[in-house]
Formats: sequence, C-alpha cells, structure tokens
Amino acid sequence: MHEGSGSRMPRGPGTRRPRSRTPTSNIITEQALVDWLFSGVLVRHPNLKITFSEGQVRLDPLHPRPRGPGVEYHVGWNEAGDIPEPPSSYYWGRVFGFFFDDEAGLNQLDAVGRDQITFEVDYPHADGTWPHSRAVIEKMLTGVDDETAYKIVRGNTIKMLGLGLA
Repeated sequence: MHEGSGSRMPRGPGTRRPRSRTPTSNIITEQALVDWLFSGVLVRHPNLKITFSEGQVRLDPLHPRPRGPGVEYHVGWNEAGDIPEPPSSYYWGRVFGFFFDDEAGLNQLDAVGRDQITFEVDYPHADGTWPHSRAVIEKMLTGVDDETAYKIVRGNTIKMLGLGLA
C-alpha cells in the first residue's frame, strides 16, 4: 500500500494548501495499518505480508493490557478478540516500511527493525531521489554496518518477496 491510498485525504484548516496535503497523507497510511492490525486478517492468514511505502506506526499501547486486578486498558479496541496478541506481534517479518530520503526514520532502525525497512527510489515521482538514488543512500548509510546496509538496499526486499536470490 502506498502512502495516501485507500481513503479520502484528511481535511482541516491546514490541508487546503497543496503544500500541506502531502505530509498529512501519512494519516491515511496509519489508518490503513490500524485497520490491518486490528481486523484479525493477519491472524486468519499467517503468511500474508503487507508493505506500506512511506509510512509506519506502533500501536501496542492500544492493545488491551492489565491495569490492575481485574481491570484492563483499551478493552473496547478488541472486544471481538480478533487479535489475541499485541499488534506488534503481527508486525515483525510481515509489515515492511519503505523510505527514499528519511534520515530520521533511518535513525530509528532499532525501533522499526533492521529486517523491516527497505530503501526505495520513488521513481518517477518528483520528490523521489532518482536519478541520484545511489548517492543519496550511500550518504544516508554512512556509519551503518555492512550487514544492515545490505538488508536495507537489497536483502529485506528479497526476503519479503521470497525471491530466493543469494
């Protein structure tokens, strides 16, 4: 799924100007991720994999959890019991975030997961890095170990798509 797909763009005082529409389109991606993680589809289809280009979110705090003896937080979010485990338990190895020029996101590798993030060039969009993609990613990966760099530019995509390439 691509950022901004699947629903109507958010509207509000700041979203009328074209410049403010793109940043708010991440809201739709977050809504779609919430839908996927809380729908129970990933429980019913354990081999299903989803990609979210240009967007990711963490939702475990919304999963029901003990508050005290006999009391739980956020019980209403999971009344049907569609997701018996916290949302992140369906994330690892199954939901992948793609980026093309996001140094702050790359700095979150430990939180997002080194196996969950992949570089993209976003061609032919004007905000992508093509035709300078190689220079952009080389600069962004300065200081990143070789194993993680390989995962980000090639390995994670090969594994996600089950391509069986060495």
